[in-house]
Amino acid sequence: MANFPNTIRAGVGLLLLLLTAAHAFGQPAVVHHDLAIRLYPEYHTLLAKDTVTVRHEEERNLGFTLSGNATVEKVVAQGKELAFIFEGENLLVALPAELSGKGDISLTISYRASFRTLVPEDPVNTEDPSYGVRGTILERGTFLSDEAGWYPEIPGSRPTFRLRVEGPGSRRGGSSGGRRRER
Repeated sequence: MANFPNTIRAGVGLLLLLLTAAHAFGQPAVVHHDLAIRLYPEYHTLLAKDTVTVRHEEERNLGFTLSGNATVEKVVAQGKELAFIFEGENLLVALPAELSGKGDISLTISYRASFRTLVPEDPVNTEDPSYGVRGTILERGTFLSDEAGWYPEIPGSRPTFRLRVEGPGSRRGGSSGGRRRER
């Protein structure tokens, strides 16, 4: 956002505030994630492509949260790259007029993110099974909680997921929900 004048920055802040207020009334919401990630533990990084289905009511802009450790590469809908602003943990996507009608819309968000929280070797307290780690991608294993912000989300949504994970070697992935297939 460094290239935007202060008036646009203030406008984006106001728009994010308005979008947050709109979320309180249940609009818009992510309905489904079709998420494919590739883990690169040697770099503490994942590459992701998430096709999100969003239910909305004629909004011209959609606001998502995503980890501040992410870099958004592009957002695409119906074969068109969309304008977006990503600052802090806020991703604001501008919908062209022809895509801002009522109903569901699918957006593909391509991004990369790094997570390198150190995991304690000898934890003193085991009351929290995550040991206070929200997200880490290490050579010895990966842990990504929903609190890590590793996928784009509209707060208050209750989406379904399809998740594909690729990683090096003989690593196995796991998540909540059921496993359909492993290769």
